[in-house]
Amino acid sequence: MTRPLLLAACWLTMASVLGSCALFCESKKDAERACTHTATVLDYRELDGCQWLLRLDDSLSAPRQGRLLLPQGWPEDFEPRAGMRVRIGFEPVRDVMTICMAEDLAVRLTCIQPLPENTRPQPLPCLKTDNPFEVDWLNRALDRYNPDRVVRYPWRDGWAYLLEGQETWALFDCQGTLLCTTEGDPDDECHRNYLNQLRNGKVIWVGEGMWD
Repeated sequence: MTRPLLLAACWLTMASVLGSCALFCESKKDAERACTHTATVLDYRELDGCQWLLRLDDSLSAPRQGRLLLPQGWPEDFEPRAGMRVRIGFEPVRDVMTICMAEDLAVRLTCIQPLPENTRPQPLPCLKTDNPFEVDWLNRALDRYNPDRVVRYPWRDGWAYLLEGQETWALFDCQGTLLCTTEGDPDDECHRNYLNQLRNGKVIWVGEGMWD
C-alpha cells in the first residue's frame, strides 16, 4: 500500500473510532437525561431555601437513608405535592451554593413524570442510634440546627430524634423525615401534634461532644 493510501486508511479508521465514541457519549448523556430514576417528593418548606426535595428510591438501602435532591427549578406544567411519586432524570449542578443544607445534591431536572397514586417506594429502615455523627441525615441536621443536645424517644413503632437548640427545636422520625420545628411556643402545632406525646427520652448527645 502506498503512503497516501495508508494515510487515508488511518484517517478513515480514526474518524470511525471518534464517531463511535461520540455516539456512545451522546447515548450515555441521553440515558442520564431520561426518566430512569424513581423518587418521592418531600415538603421541606419549613426550612429556609429548601422548598420541595426529591428522595431517590435508588439509594433507600444505603447508609445515608436515601439521597435527597434539591431541584433548581421545576417545569412550569408540574406542581409538586408532598408524597407524590415520580420518575425523574437529572443532572448535578456543581457551581451553585444553596442555603437549604438538607440536600445531598443540587440538580437540574431533565425529565419528570408523575407515577400512579398507588405506586409506593420501598420503606426506609427505622434507625436506632446512640451516635448521631454516624448517620448522614442526623449529621447534616446537627450542622443545620446546631442543637445543644439530641434526645431519642420511642415513637409509634420506632423512634424519634429531637434536636434541642437555644432558639429552635427540630423533630425527626427514625427515617430522617422532618416532622416539625418549634421556637418554644407550647401551644403550637409541633407541641400539640408531637412533642406533648413524647415520653421516656434518652439523651444521646450534648454539646462539646459530651455523651449521656
